[in-house]
Amino acid sequence: MKNILLFIRETIKTSPSNDAGFVLPTVLIILSISLGIAALTLSQSALNVKKDADYLHYEHCLIAGESAIEICKSNLESDCEYKGTNGIVKLSDNSTYEIKVARVSDNLRQITITAQVRNFKKTFSGTAEIDPMTRKPKNFNFLLEY
Repeated sequence: MKNILLFIRETIKTSPSNDAGFVLPTVLIILSISLGIAALTLSQSALNVKKDADYLHYEHCLIAGESAIEICKSNLESDCEYKGTNGIVKLSDNSTYEIKVARVSDNLRQITITAQVRNFKKTFSGTAEIDPMTRKPKNFNFLLEY
């Protein structure tokens, strides 16, 4: 048993050593490059998640504006002298809208609708033609302003 231990000690002493010292720096460089790539990938993923959330809020703003257009149409059909909302209306999904209807003539209404979700705000403008016989809107035209 003593001979085996002496043999192991002699083998360890005589084995080629790492006198140049290049393995540790090489491993550290590869490790730092790997960590840099991982950090870059993680930051890009976080940025993509934020962009996706912003796009979702932008689409939500457009849908809130379209919903406000339908509300305006419905109110104009029931009352052709509808003036719009009295200020900003907040919905349960944290979106807001405001409808302004201006009377241009007996048969024409100028409509401005503003919808907002978080930091996205969109304005729709358009007109509504009122049929002089039935006093109901017969034609709506809306444009999204950029």
